Amino acid sequence: NSTLKLIRSLHRRQAREKEKLFLLEGAHCLIEAFKKNLELESIVVNKSFLNEGIRELSQFDIAQLSVLDDALFKGLVSTSSSCGV
Repeated sequence: NSTLKLIRSLHRRQAREKEKLFLLEGAHCLIEAFKKNLELESIVVNKSFLNEGIRELSQFDIAQLSVLDDALFKGLVSTSSSCGV
């Protein structure tokens, strides 16, 4: 999947500079991005967050949301204890 490849590549500075994109990890960072009216390319969450944590984001208009299996999502994140966003 091209989205997964892009996300994996954005862990490297060279790819972030080339694509002119960066990653946000965590619900709090995402909420702050919404509050600052940042343009978001895509939002990726795991199934657990979709079932349990999505209420945190319900106040925002989320147009582009991708849901991944928890195990696949775990392979994308750089934090040791991801909340699923």
